[in-house]
Amino acid sequence: MLSPPVETFKASKAILAIVVVLGFCFLYFAASVMLYALVVLGVFALLIFWLLSVSVMLYQDGISYRSLFGSKEMRWDEVERFYYSSVKRSINFIPVGTYYRFKFVNGKGQKIFFGNRMERPSELGAKLIQYTYEPLLRKAATIFDSGIELDFGPIHVSKGNGIRVKKWFRFIKIPWEQLADYQIQKGTFYVWRLGKKYSTGSALSEVPNAFVLLGLLDVICKPNA
Repeated sequence: MLSPPVETFKASKAILAIVVVLGFCFLYFAASVMLYALVVLGVFALLIFWLLSVSVMLYQDGISYRSLFGSKEMRWDEVERFYYSSVKRSINFIPVGTYYRFKFVNGKGQKIFFGNRMERPSELGAKLIQYTYEPLLRKAATIFDSGIELDFGPIHVSKGNGIRVKKWFRFIKIPWEQLADYQIQKGTFYVWRLGKKYSTGSALSEVPNAFVLLGLLDVICKPNA
């Protein structure tokens, strides 16, 4: 057995201080990671509860949208503008699906909007077009017959002046006798002028009541059909 020590050497206070600081840093980092994990978990839980609470109900006389944060409803005859957007998405030229967006605006500026968060968006979109078409077309026809210019966003229509399509910062005028064709293709509302090889058009998402505009032009240009 060794004799009692003459002198005792303990750990360096400087090294101890460094280790203690590193230890507190590690504990702080671990606590921060746990906090972030809890925050992320909370966000995902809220998102799940929100999605479970979301519902769109269609009625003969209107639509209602409900979620965790409240509910809104609008009668079909109150709808002034219905925006429909359908855009195909791809990653590295590989199709990944179609992104839908629907938006309703009434005369008071109140809005209801939703999209792919709803199930079967393609089927839902078709039904929304069906429900809004007749009341909006009646309104459009009445305004058209009165001679007032109809505002479909970037496309304007009037009984006396034909069609005006916005191109950059100005409107291109197309008299009725020079209107060659019009179509909705691949998310765009196209208008062709007689004698022109190129078309003029706007993204469907920017044209309110686009399908009503299409129907109105059919009534004007193809009455027999």
